[in-house]
Amino acid sequence: MIRKYQMWNAMTYRERSLYSVCDTLAISATRNGIQPVILEEAKSMYKRISELKISRGENRQAIIASCIYMACKTNGVPRSIKEIAEMFDVRVHCMTKACKTFQDLLNISVVSSAPIDFVNRFCCKLNASEDFIAACRKVIQKASAMELLVEYTPPSAVAGCIMLCSDALNAGIPKKQIASVCQISVVTISKCYKHLRPFSSTLLS
Repeated sequence: MIRKYQMWNAMTYRERSLYSVCDTLAISATRNGIQPVILEEAKSMYKRISELKISRGENRQAIIASCIYMACKTNGVPRSIKEIAEMFDVRVHCMTKACKTFQDLLNISVVSSAPIDFVNRFCCKLNASEDFIAACRKVIQKASAMELLVEYTPPSAVAGCIMLCSDALNAGIPKKQIASVCQISVVTISKCYKHLRPFSSTLLS
């Protein structure tokens, strides 16, 4: 404890600030099941961005959150902006703005997430079987190829496809549970489901 205190006092303000942010990232990563490799990349990203821009208050918190968001994306396990915003207790519009700032400062172009990227994580949270997950993946791939999901965000599209599969396969997954896991409103899920339902025989074949 004494050694840690001495080390803390020996740090510059900038070093203490970076240490504190890394600690915040580690706590959030542990609480939300984010892999260590993603955490380390997020820390590296924040170090780079902190050398270019210093923010205060909610904007700073949103920048920290955007590092996790981008690290998840680049590692092929994306989470929605809404999910990450809730982890760090920032407003969605601040998070969206921070992600734009992040990409501009680091000159990073990130490929948009696709619905298929969210299937496994959402289905696992719903304790779905391997067969159910495979069915959902097939539905999403076909629906994407048929351009049925273009008006929905990836999490909304996945939620609608899960609802469709649950109905077709008699899985009995409650709509409210899907809404909670995917962080999408019941109204949006119903809208996507109704949009997909006329094509169900094709999507599930």
